Amino acid sequence: MARNQLHYIVEGPSKHDLFVSLGYGTTETQIRVRFGITMDPNRMISGATVHEVRITGLTREDGSGESWLVRGYIRMRPGGQEFECSGCYCIRDRSGYLTLR
Repeated sequence: MARNQLHYIVEGPSKHDLFVSLGYGTTETQIRVRFGITMDPNRMISGATVHEVRITGLTREDGSGESWLVRGYIRMRPGGQEFECSGCYCIRDRSGYLTLR
């Protein structure tokens, strides 16, 4: 995944799972959520690659409780290196975007 480019979320976790990831455990034991990510916003879920993300921050994007600004660390493959990421995620349709730093 390229850094400083938009990576489109086409499937993601529930609000409950986001908050559990944010608030449970230490850095080593923290629960990670899974996002289906693609570089092409027109691709369907079946074309997405699933990546685990450790959530470190959530902020309401518009006050609705449905759209969230997300910060965290994405793992490119199981047991692999983590990269800092941030973006916007909509709980209602489980879509959004992430940018790797």
